Amino acid sequence: MSHLIALVLAAHDTSRSAMTWLLVELDRQPELVERLRAELAVARGALEYEQLGGLDLLERVIKEVERLHPPISGAPRHVVEPFDFGGCHVPAGWRVYYSILFTHLMPEIWTDPERFDPERFAPPRSEDEKTPFSLIGFGGGPRSCIGRGFARLEMKVMAATLLQGYELSVPSGQDLRYDYTPTRVPCGGLRVRVRRRK
Repeated sequence: MSHLIALVLAAHDTSRSAMTWLLVELDRQPELVERLRAELAVARGALEYEQLGGLDLLERVIKEVERLHPPISGAPRHVVEPFDFGGCHVPAGWRVYYSILFTHLMPEIWTDPERFDPERFAPPRSEDEKTPFSLIGFGGGPRSCIGRGFARLEMKVMAATLLQGYELSVPSGQDLRYDYTPTRVPCGGLRVRVRRRK
């Protein structure tokens, strides 16, 4: 049963959460949508798998959604060996909780951390590469999500399909505050107007 729960929650609900916030951010930044469509113009028709690796702007946008709107806010870890941190002793056997959201908003790591800025992942800034474990929406180290690559690929394919074929808009007046049950989504869900592109 635990594997089924992990499959449903980790494999699908987290991707749904990320795609929800991707649509919100794209609606807020129409100039970014045009830049993404220009990047996607290299593929006339459906993208081939080999072309997905060359979509650098889309990759940066997906990473920024992960940073600013991580599907889960943190996770517990079991302390195997005692350690000291910030003047506190943490004994073996304790359970600690790390905060993905707090890490993703630390001004010591990220420039203007509350602003949606995909260019923070482009050289020469590459802010995610300057501090180990700074982008941890999928965890980090040996406990990082085994499906991270698949999730990002899934998001790229969905985003590319939507951007190539449809005009999307998020109607105003929706409650976009976070609901955390079980992943971060807008309190009232998200309504999106979808119209096929000519």
